Amino acid sequence: MKDRDALVRRLGLLTVVPVALLPLSNPDLFWHLSAARRMRETLSIPTADWLSSTRAGAPWADFEWACQLVFGALHRAGGMHALWLFKAAMIGASAWLLLKSLELYEADAPTSSAALALWGAASLTRSDIRPELFSLLGFGLVFLALERRRLGLAVPGPAWCAALFCVWANLHPGFVYGLVLIGLYGAWRHLAAALLGCLLQVQGPAGLGVLWTHWRDSGNIGLRLSEWRPVRFDDPWHWPFWIALFSACGAALLSLRHGRRPPLGPLAAVLFFGFAASRHSRMAAYAVTCAVPLTVAFLKDAGLAASPLRRRAALGLIAVFGAFSLYCAAGYGLGRTAFNDHFIARGAAEFLARQTPELPRRALYNPWGWGGYLGWRLHPDWLVFQDGRYLFHDLLKETGDALASPADWQAFLDRRGIDIALMEDLPLFEESTGLPYHVAFMPRERWALVYRDGRALVFARRASAPPPWLAARELR
Repeated sequence: MKDRDALVRRLGLLTVVPVALLPLSNPDLFWHLSAARRMRETLSIPTADWLSSTRAGAPWADFEWACQLVFGALHRAGGMHALWLFKAAMIGASAWLLLKSLELYEADAPTSSAALALWGAASLTRSDIRPELFSLLGFGLVFLALERRRLGLAVPGPAWCAALFCVWANLHPGFVYGLVLIGLYGAWRHLAAALLGCLLQVQGPAGLGVLWTHWRDSGNIGLRLSEWRPVRFDDPWHWPFWIALFSACGAALLSLRHGRRPPLGPLAAVLFFGFAASRHSRMAAYAVTCAVPLTVAFLKDAGLAASPLRRRAALGLIAVFGAFSLYCAAGYGLGRTAFNDHFIARGAAEFLARQTPELPRRALYNPWGWGGYLGWRLHPDWLVFQDGRYLFHDLLKETGDALASPADWQAFLDRRGIDIALMEDLPLFEESTGLPYHVAFMPRERWALVYRDGRALVFARRASAPPPWLAARELR
């Protein structure tokens, strides 16, 4: 039996490997690296924008500065492979915390391995290189401590919360979810200590005020960025989240049916973070961190003992969720690269870098997701129009509205004084003419197409680009 349990536990761990080793693809990584480079050059935390033409000199609270220093040091030491391995280690640490939580409920090998496989599949959407990795780790640590406290086991005093949240608040604003979790469990002394630690955030009130900025702009951002939208039933990558949430709720009902009222704090955590995720997909990882282990806890409270049928069901779930994670990861480039550059304009950036002597400091337009890489690769010779920082939330609406029609788009480019415009090379057509959209939106008499690689288009304004330069590079 021990050998069989050991094999089952190894199978459970294997299901997390594709999640941990999913290639990096987050385009925001590069503005974090730019911030790390800035701190290394100036020996200070940035307080104003230096990467863009649209917000140059505007106040900017770099509330993730500590994480950026970690990312920057890793990148200098080993490039994308070092960041990829670090990301894998962070996910592995979160998985270890989950297993430690499952040990509290004395889960058998099949149950704990099935829970781990479900957690891994549900974590696929947040398994990229992001400052949020630190929040997921901190959240898992807080959850484990709160569950130990609820079950009457030894936990450190409130002082550890002050230390944890002091560090956490300088890594990622997800510390606020840790505060909410402590409050839901009613650990008021620990909550007071955690709040004290948060006040030691290096950026002070400006850093904490960023939370309000993101909440205020969340509706506008959600209209333009998919990761700010609710989790969806029609997206296969979100299915494990729904399974985890419904499993926790179903297990709570079973416990109630068997005469055991589910503990209020854990149940409140499942419902609160589950509802939050249903409104905002970035919350799904926090919901799953609670829902998966609490499903096991609620089942134990219901008095459902292990049985051969339950064991076979757990083995089936390990196979299903493991195959799901492997399939998704393989389609995303698992085993082929450390960084999947599908979401950056690497070729266009290299093209602009070569043109710098002939086109010094021309006003540039770029899509939101490309700004991070362009700023990291081209600064200081080129300044970006926008990148993934909160400074540019209002530009999401402005550019989205401008794309309503070719006339609106031209008015936008004129108003902003754009000389060089980067646009996505999309297989879309302008309905009224049946032509590719850029033919209508970037008319040839005003704009010259000077670069194209199947992912990006680069246009130069004829009225401001040197004619000899245009003649040598125009593609249409």
